[in-house]
Amino acid sequence: MGLQYGGPWDIVRCQKRAVIFRPIKQPKMNSAKQEKVRALFNRQHVLIALIDSGLGGLAICAEMEKALQRHPLFQNVSLSYFNVWPEQNRGYNTLSSIADRIRVFNAALDGINKFAPDLIMIACNTLSALYDRT
Repeated sequence: MGLQYGGPWDIVRCQKRAVIFRPIKQPKMNSAKQEKVRALFNRQHVLIALIDSGLGGLAICAEMEKALQRHPLFQNVSLSYFNVWPEQNRGYNTLSSIADRIRVFNAALDGINKFAPDLIMIACNTLSALYDRT
């Protein structure tokens, strides 16, 4: 059955590509948000979307799968990898402005939301730096 909800968890990349879960300081949440988080950890199935602007997130996705097998936080998990590449032969980092990057990131998030993920994990430093502007 895995771990029962005890608070939010952080996924930490350590030396030699090990991925571990560790409890993080719980942010202040109102009771409605706390109940949503509790309900998430009690669901039969959880869809986690990993998003990246390159290919490094594929390795994180693979490590995440291994870590969830070793430390099952959920009863049943589906991992889906999404890339923010705007075009097949044009990478995200070739976009000329921050505004273009945010526009493409927002479009990717809109596309991901069509799959109704329970969690979206950003597996990318570039996107993490822009997330608060989306």
